Formats: sequence, structure tokens, C-alpha cells
Amino acid sequence: MAKKPSLDPVQEAVRSVFRKNRDVTRNCNRSKNILAHYDMEEPNYSRRMRAVVNLYQQFIDRFAEKYPMSDVEKSFAHTSSLPISTYDRLDDETSFLLGAAIWMLDRIKDAGRMEDACELLPVVTEAYMPDVYDTCYGFDVLAGMLKIIHDRNGADTIASASEPDSVFKKLLDMIPDMNKELAVADFKERFWNWADLYFQGLDQLLAENYKNDQALSRLLKQTKAYDEEHFKPKKSAPLMMMAKAPVAAASSLAATTPLFGKRDPDDPRRQMQDMIDRMERLHKKMEEILDRCSDYQLMAPQVSISDKGRIQEIAGEELTNALCKFPIADPYEICFAVLYMFDQDDDYIWTYGFALAIATRAASMLPWGQNRYDADEDVYDPVKLEPKWYASDYVEDMEVDGAFYDSNLAQIVYEYSGGVLPRTMGRYDRLKPVLKKRGLKPAQIATACALMDVLCEASRTCELDREEDEPAVETEDTIKETSTAEKISGIDTSETVSNDADLAAENERLRKELAQLREQSKKQLYDVGRENRELKEQLRVAAQEKEENVQELADLREIVFNHQLEQEEVEETKISFPCHTKLRAVVFGGHDSWLREIKFKLPDVRFYGATLSSPEIIRKADVVWIQTNAIAHKSFYGIIDLCRRYNKKVRYFKYASAIKCAEQVVEGESAV
Repeated sequence: MAKKPSLDPVQEAVRSVFRKNRDVTRNCNRSKNILAHYDMEEPNYSRRMRAVVNLYQQFIDRFAEKYPMSDVEKSFAHTSSLPISTYDRLDDETSFLLGAAIWMLDRIKDAGRMEDACELLPVVTEAYMPDVYDTCYGFDVLAGMLKIIHDRNGADTIASASEPDSVFKKLLDMIPDMNKELAVADFKERFWNWADLYFQGLDQLLAENYKNDQALSRLLKQTKAYDEEHFKPKKSAPLMMMAKAPVAAASSLAATTPLFGKRDPDDPRRQMQDMIDRMERLHKKMEEILDRCSDYQLMAPQVSISDKGRIQEIAGEELTNALCKFPIADPYEICFAVLYMFDQDDDYIWTYGFALAIATRAASMLPWGQNRYDADEDVYDPVKLEPKWYASDYVEDMEVDGAFYDSNLAQIVYEYSGGVLPRTMGRYDRLKPVLKKRGLKPAQIATACALMDVLCEASRTCELDREEDEPAVETEDTIKETSTAEKISGIDTSETVSNDADLAAENERLRKELAQLREQSKKQLYDVGRENRELKEQLRVAAQEKEENVQELADLREIVFNHQLEQEEVEETKISFPCHTKLRAVVFGGHDSWLREIKFKLPDVRFYGATLSSPEIIRKADVVWIQTNAIAHKSFYGIIDLCRRYNKKVRYFKYASAIKCAEQVVEGESAV
């Protein structure tokens, strides 16, 4: 039987590292879909390995000699195969695809193709994206572009090399090739810069560990020599063990050299014990450094959205600041580059530990990348007009009628932009102390407050929303008849058509009017259709809310009934646990013991106890479950209010038993 051809050494080395990390991931979490959760299943698993093999030599050429402690070959494969995160999870947490959508719209607008693009955008009434007000594009445009991006390859995932659909291709073709190439080039430049910074930190930790290892080796030799000099040969047996396991041997040696009576610093046994203690401390310090290395490799790629304090404990303040403030000139461009490089099946984007670090950093820089806007916290109290914006303290820059006139700030803003300032400039001055504490300088505070004043009013612009009468003139014949009637009745009698040229000109004018009226009619029909769709959606939501309220009331009644029972009946479960669920379910409330037990039964459900850290948790959920026997009233009503605002389904656990509650979640999902 012929032997299988051996793999290339690089391929074998990469495969070995990937296989080890995949096995560790599977063993640490027995969840059925844990590998899919981290993009460690086919075809992504093989594509990730191939990308590392293809870039392997470049990493060696760039960093092997520069960072000798880091074992760059192995570290590159190790970091690229760790279960750190995925692009889909990053988008769930930061909505970075919205940044890509805005970048594409900006480039299309710069190319003068916005009108063509809008014809391709679908009508979307609801979109999974942050509550944002963009000064360039309305909700319909942003939501339509975002939907096309999400649906571009039919794979329901960002990490895919599938061919994008025709609509996305048409929009992509509207963007000049130069812009796309520059976006990819910028991403790759940041990629190598970040890898350099990453290995710098890893090399420092491993260099520190190497020093301790050398010190331990020297101390081991000293101890062995001291033992041969001061103790009988039979006492040297533990030192033979010490060469293999310093700490275990040290403990054994300590047991054979007890200290008793008055401690004499010159006593050989005392000297031996001191050396053993130093060896134990060095060994413990080496273990701590290795733990720090492991934490560094896991946390560094996500440092932009992780706990800065923990990274600082691991890598020090200087390196932490360099990682957290890693420079990216245009985060929107990087977000687009991620999409485009997947469509181009570029190796760089598949090296997760390094490419995801760039994507994560860019996502954290987006306006909504850290904290989300909450309309309920945006105080909209009446504010008086601020006189300083209308004081004529500025010289006019042109001479009018031989004299110079003074201008005010509001006039200067209008002169160059055409915009009329809000009459409530100063609404956000209340935030000045807060912004000062966050590190903004006085000039930055003034600018930020002024921008917030303008954007606050612009996002709440009041416009008439009423139906206009249908245009009386709809056809060319009607236009001609109306024009003739006006002339006969004395209207416009000063002008008469005297020759064929005048008739042709008049006919052309009427044709243009007809085209304009048809366009207006088309727009009105579109607006009416959209309003009808919105009304239907509102009716559907209202009916759904009614049904959910009935279900919620029934749940509450059953809870009261079950709590009146002296004890719950214990029944055999028909469901095998752990059980995986498909809906995004979040759970609030519950005692610690209950939470510990139910978490293992429902690995895909997120449990938050009685704490709600962010409204986004509820906004992203499909269903919210509440355990009422261990949750404060204040927390309960806050959660309920958010569920009402985001139209989220609320269910209540009817039992105190973890297994009963787990069954309730599974049965509730199957009933949907």
C-alpha cells in the first residue's frame, strides 16, 4: 500500500497548532456549536489555515530576527487560531458594517452616482442598527445600503468568500477602483504595524521569563554544589530530582533538611533552605509570566473594546496606550476594506488574530463604537436665545456702497453654508463640566457643545406631512386645453404664438411641465404607498403586542398559582440537556445557585442576573425572560420599560427549579 505523501513542513506546523487550539476550544466548552461560534468549522477552518501558510514566510522575514524570544513562526499560527472573536460577533457588538455602508455612500456621492445608487436601494422599514442621525443620508438610505451589505453573498455571515450578488456589484462598480485599492493598501499597512507592536509586547514578556529561567538554572547549579560540599552523598538524591522538577524536588529536599532549634544564619541547612525558597519564588514568577503571556495573546487583538486595566497589568502602561490608541486615519475606510477583502478572498483578512485587531480598533473609533445614544437621557428643556451668536462684532469682508458693515456669527455661518443656526445654541452647555472631566480642552469643549446644539435640532427638524391635492393637469392634451382656455379668457393675452418656431418652443415647455408633473405624481404615489406600509406595520406590531400582553398576563397568573403551592412536583424531563436554542434569549433575575445550574443547560442563552449594564442587551434580544423570585422592583420595571420601547417579547419563569425553567425556554422557542 502506497504511503500518503508527507505535507509541507510549514503546512504541517500550522495544521498542528490549529488542531491543538481547536481541540482545546472544544474541550473547554462542550457546546455543540462552539466551533461554528468561533469560525472553526469548514470551510472557514481550512481557509484560515491556508492564509497562515501563505503569509508564514512574510512574518518570518519581518519579525523572526527582530523578536527572537517570540518564536514568531509558532506565535503567528497560534494567535491566528485562538478562539478570540469573529467578524459577525464584532458587528453584533459595534455595528461596524454601518461604517462600511457610510463609506460606500460617501464614495458613490463623490463620484456623482448617488441618484443611480438610490434606484437600487430597497425600501426598508426596520433595520438592525444603532439609533443614529447622519447629516448626509436619511434612515431609508442607510438602512437600504446596510441591507444590501448584509445580504450581498447569501451566506448570512461576513466571513465568506462567496461571490457577491449583482446589486452589491453594481454599487461597488460606482466606486472608483483607486478608492478601493487605497482602502485595501491602508488596511495592510495597519496590519503590519499592529503585528510589529504585538510581537514587541510578547517579546518583552518572554524576555522577562527567559531571565528568570536563567536565574533558576544558576541557582540550581549553586544548590547542587552546596549540597555536595556540605552534606553527605545520600542527601544528594533530591537534587537529582530537582534537575527535572525544581519545585517538587525543592519540597522534597526541604523535608530532608528540617530547621530546628535556634536558627543560625551560617548553618548549612539554613543556607540550603534559603536557596530552595528562592527557587520556589522564581518558579512561581515564571508561571505568572506565562499566564500573562496567555492573557496577552487572547486580549491584545480585542484591546480596543476590552478592559484597559487588565491589559495594563499584563503589558505595562506604555504598551497598553500604544495598543489602545493604535492610529487609524479613517475607520470607515477600514470597515469597508474588511468587506472588500473578503469578496476578493484576500489572505490577510483570514488571519483572525491580526486582521480582527485592525477591524476591532476601527469599529471602536466609530461614533457609535463605544457608547450608544439614548434619547431618554437627552434632556430637551427650553433654552433662551444666546445673544453672542447675534452680536455684530465681526467685520464684513466686502465693501458695499462704499462702506463696511459689521456681521454676527449667525450671518457668517449662513453666508458660507446657507444654514440657519438653531435659536437655542447653548442647550448642551450643561455638559461642559462632564466633558472637562473626560479630558477635553476648553476649545474642544466649546466646539463639541456647538456641534451638539446644531445636530440636536437638525435631527428633530419639523416638516409638514400632509397629502397634497392631485395635480389637475395630467396629460399633454389637458395642458394644451388649459393653456388655450387661459388665453381665450384674457389670461396671458400679452403673448401670442405667431409662427411655427414659437409653437415648437411652447410645445417643448409644456412637455417639460408634463414630465415634471408626472415625476411629482410618481413621488406622491410612492409616499402614499410607504405610509400604507408603515400603517400596516404599526397594526401588525399592535396586534403582536396585544398577543404578547395576553401571554405575559397568563404567565404572571401561573407564577402566582405556582408560588401558592407548598412544593413543586418533580417530573422527569423529556428534553436532553444541554440544549441549544436559536433565538437570541436573555435572562434577568434568579438566585446564584439557580443561575449556576441553568447556565449549563442552556449554553446559548445569556444570563445577566439582576443587572442591566446596557440597553443594547435588550435591543438585540429576540425574547426576554425574567425570574421574578430574585430581582429588585427597580431593576424589574427598568427592564420592562426597555422591552416596551423596543417591542421585545417578555416571558416569565413559572418555577424555581432550574430544570423546569430550562424546559420552559426550550418549549417556548419551539412554539414560536
